[in-house]
Amino acid sequence: MRITKGEVVGGQVVVEGEPLDEGSTVTVLVSDESTFTLNAEC
Repeated sequence: MRITKGEVVGGQVVVEGEPLDEGSTVTVLVSDESTFTLNAEC
C-alpha cells in the first residue's frame, strides 16, 4: 500500500509522482480541510 496525492482535472483524478499500475484499485479520500494528518490507525 502507498499513499499519494493528486487533484481533479477535467473530471479525472491526476496523481503526483510515479504513475499507478493499470488496473490498480484505489480509494479516494476527499478532505474538506486544506491539510490533514494520517496516523498508523488510519
